[in-house]
Amino acid sequence: MSKVIPPEPTVTIGGVSFTVDVADTPEKRFQGLSGRPVLEEGTGLLFIFSEERKHTFWMKDMRFPLDMVWISASCTVADITTDVPQPPPDSADSVLPTYSPSAPATYNLEINAGVAAASGLKTGDPVTFGGTLTGRFGC
Repeated sequence: MSKVIPPEPTVTIGGVSFTVDVADTPEKRFQGLSGRPVLEEGTGLLFIFSEERKHTFWMKDMRFPLDMVWISASCTVADITTDVPQPPPDSADSVLPTYSPSAPATYNLEINAGVAAASGLKTGDPVTFGGTLTGRFGC
């Protein structure tokens, strides 16, 4: 009997699973979650990069706060940036703070603020990709 792979992409961190949208092109990474009114519970946005480094993010046009779970090429949590606030509406780009991991990462999973702590996620946790991501990006 063959294993049925769920159709939606998933990221599992230390036993906690998230259904994700995938930002794997420059256009999708640029857009990110900007302009979305909400991120549904149990979901996130997985940014996929071709190289492991300290990628820089900002919260341009965000409407809600986030946790950023930085994932290494070796498929472990490299760092977690918690409770990143959304900027005031119409903030000038020049005043927006930027966020980077303390260690190089190849992936960034954005989830609702507070979820990382509530789920017990921590640096070093193993990460696996499932569903339509299975076997595609190394985790």
